[in-house]
This record gives sequence, structure tokens and C-alpha cells, in this order.
Amino acid sequence: MTRVLLVLEATEGGTLTHLRDLVLGLDPAEFELTVAVGLSRGPGAEADLERFRQRGVTVLVGPMQRAIRPWADLRALLWLRGVLARGRFDIVHAHSSKAGLLARLAARWAGVPSLYTPNGWAFLNDEFAPRRRRLFAALERWAGRWSTAILPVSVGEYQAALDWHIAPPDKLITARNGIDLAALRALTPLTRAELGLTADQLVAVTIGRRAEQKGDRHLLDAWRTVVATYPDAVLLLVGDGPLEPELRAQADGLGIADHVRFVGRVSQAPRYLPVADLFVLPSLFEGCPYALMEAMALGRPCLATAVQGSAELIDDGVTGRLVPPADSTALAAALLALAGDATLRARLGAAASAWADEALDVRRQVALVADVYRRVAGRL
Repeated sequence: MTRVLLVLEATEGGTLTHLRDLVLGLDPAEFELTVAVGLSRGPGAEADLERFRQRGVTVLVGPMQRAIRPWADLRALLWLRGVLARGRFDIVHAHSSKAGLLARLAARWAGVPSLYTPNGWAFLNDEFAPRRRRLFAALERWAGRWSTAILPVSVGEYQAALDWHIAPPDKLITARNGIDLAALRALTPLTRAELGLTADQLVAVTIGRRAEQKGDRHLLDAWRTVVATYPDAVLLLVGDGPLEPELRAQADGLGIADHVRFVGRVSQAPRYLPVADLFVLPSLFEGCPYALMEAMALGRPCLATAVQGSAELIDDGVTGRLVPPADSTALAAALLALAGDATLRARLGAAASAWADEALDVRRQVALVADVYRRVAGRL
């Protein structure tokens, strides 16, 4: 039995989905799992944590938080050190930047091999000032020196690790995110009637946290152009986040408030995808976006920005469309092109679904991570 401590601070969005896939996908007869999390950002994660407990996984909730606060971070580090001192773990697997740094440092003190999954490099985040981004990169290089291996979730994330000299190639193992295709396609879809939409309306959907990363400001600018051509068009923004009040004000200022619906946080966001004529993800950066993978697997015509992660999933003009990030003009043009061509939408959606069948099954990702665990624990 291999004992693994999985550590995550950001218990929300794609990072929580990634953790859930591993916890529920790894064989409990081979791996004894303990999950250590902070809930400062993701209080809604309790339902997932209960599922973990029902599977026999030990769940520990500690004082980790997103903001850099030296005394609070020291407290979290000491908590993790205590967790490691009380347990006999073979591997520590840290996820995302805050837990990634603290858990790897604690693992080093305890003499336990550590793995790290970035789930999106913080130093690529344009929300942060250049000086802070350089600091984040320096911290990643520092922690990378004593990481047993780093597991990027996309080829783009792998390449960024090389470009920024985070770790040498022999420490990098790409374990691309996947999805449970059968469970996704078994969800009961919402209908337009349930949402008060008509069959002939143009409907676009985006799913994600309402934060700067997701590029919603640029999407709203572009949507004003779309509404000028399609006066009954509706954009559904599924997911909540800190930027929502500003986005609501922006939509109102642009005169499109009646054409934008803020759906908020929902338990099964992919249920909204079948009502969409197209799915759009205007992110400024990504790791490997689950929402885009889900939309492709459900055969939705997809439009995304050409950032790492998204650009790796979409073959432009074949399985979807790509436009430059932070470019509302290009985004509007692509939205209008897709809106006006039902045949193109059908072709892109069918190609995306077929590609998802070949490339996006989460079982591949879980099997690869399990193999890494075995190797690190000396079982191969």
C-alpha cells in the first residue's frame, strides 16, 4: 500500500476537479490517500470532501489561504509539517502554487519525496505586476530544485516550465487533464424552455470563475457587437467570482444588460452547454481548462483564445476556433462568423466530440499519475 498525501489550497474550479478525479480514480486497494486542504477560497467544496470520506479517504482541513501573508503562511507550513510528522507517507503530491510551495517545503523537512501539479503557473498571470510574477517564478525555481517530479497538466504548461527554467526536462512529466466522458454525457441537459429561451435565439455560454483570468471584460465588449447584429442574442455566464459586480456594471454601461445573464455558481455547469449555439472561453491564461474540454466532448462549437492549454485542445478551424487573447475585435468577428454559419458550427462540434473520445478520457491521466506514484515509491 502506497500512502499519499495530496495537498490543495484552492478548493474550487478546475483545481478541485483535478483533485476529485485523482481521489475518486485511484485504486483504494493500492493507494491510501489523505487529502489536506484549505477552505478559505472554496467553502463549497464540502460536498466533494464528503465524497472523499465516504471512499475511505482521510480529509484534513487546515489554515492555508491564497494571499501571501508571512505569518499565516508560516502557520500553514507548521500545520503541514505536523501532518507529515504524524503520518507515514510515501509521497506528498501538492497542487497549485500556494500548496505547492508549502507542501514541498514541509516534505523536504520530513524527507518525503514530493510531486507538484501547477494547475496554471502563477507567473504567467497578467493580473500580477511584473515584479510579483518574477518573484513567483523565482519561488517555483527554488521549490523545483527539491521536487522529485513536476506534473504539468498540459504541453503548454510543460513548455512554460522549460522556458522559465523552473525545472529540467528529466523532472517534468506531462499528465494532461481529462474528463469522465461517460458521466458527462449522462447528465440531464437543461432545455431552452427551462431557461426562458426560444429556439431561434442566438445563445452563447461561458463557464468559469468570474475573475480577471477568464477575460470576461473582453467578451462583454465583443458581445455588444454581436447584439447589434442579433438583437435577441443572450450570453450565459455560468460561475461566480470577485469580478461579477464590475462585469454587471460593464454590461449595463454597454447597454447589453438584458442580453447577459449571470447564472452564478451551479452544481452541474455542463448541463447548460446543450442549450448553446456556441461555447466561448476568452481566457488570458489557462492550464488545461475543464470547461472547454467538456464543451468539446458534448459537441459544442467552441471559440477560445490562443493561450496555453486552450490552444493545445483546439485545432483552429478543425475542432474549434482560436483568436488572440485580450482582443475584443477579433473575438467579436469570430463570434459573428460562427453565429452566421450553422453548417460550420455543426462541423466543428462533431470534430471536437470525436477528438475528445480519442484524447480526453480521464482514465489516461489517472493511470499516468498512478504509474508516477509507483515509480516514486520504488515499486517499479
